[in-house]
Amino acid sequence: LVDDTSTDLMVVATYLRKMGHKVITCENGEQAFKLFKRHQPDLVVLDVIMPGMDGHEVARKIRSLGDEWIPIIFLSAKTRAEDIVAGIEAGGDDYLTKPFEADRVLNAVRLGLERRQLAREVQALRARMYASNGDTQLIAVSPSMQRIMALVHAVAETDASVLIEGESGTGKELIARSI
Repeated sequence: LVDDTSTDLMVVATYLRKMGHKVITCENGEQAFKLFKRHQPDLVVLDVIMPGMDGHEVARKIRSLGDEWIPIIFLSAKTRAEDIVAGIEAGGDDYLTKPFEADRVLNAVRLGLERRQLAREVQALRARMYASNGDTQLIAVSPSMQRIMALVHAVAETDASVLIEGESGTGKELIARSI
C-alpha cells in the first residue's frame, strides 16, 4: 500500500488489516518498488500523485518485471478520464478516486486477489497439461469427432506431414499433440 498522504495510508491499511490482509505500507514510489521486489506481494494499491516516482511509473516498473497478473489498484484524487486511462495504460487493473469509500476499496482488493488466484490456477493447469508429454486424452462423442480421431490414429502411424486447420479454440493443438 503506497500513499504519500499518511491519513489515507493509515485508513486504507486499517480497512485491509481488519479484513485479514497482511499490509506493507510506504509513502513513496522508490521505496514501494524496492519493497515490491523484496516481498513479492499478491496485490499493490498505489497513490498516483507522489513526489519522485509517481504511481504510474511504479506500475510500469512492476509490469516490466514480467508479472502481468499482479493486481495494481490506483487510488487518486485525479478524476479526469485522461488520468484514469493513463493509469490503466501504465498497468493498473482498477482506478479508484479519492475521497474513496471503504467498500469500493475492499471490493477492488477482493476482485484483484480473486483474479490473481485464478491466474495462478491457470498457470498450474497449463504446467500440468504440458508436463503430460502429449498424453492428453481426447474424448470423441460426436460422429464428426470420431472420424477426426480415426484420422489422427491413422496419421500417427506414418511419417507423413500433416496440416491442421481450424478456427481459434477448436483444439488444433490437442490434435497435434495426439498425433
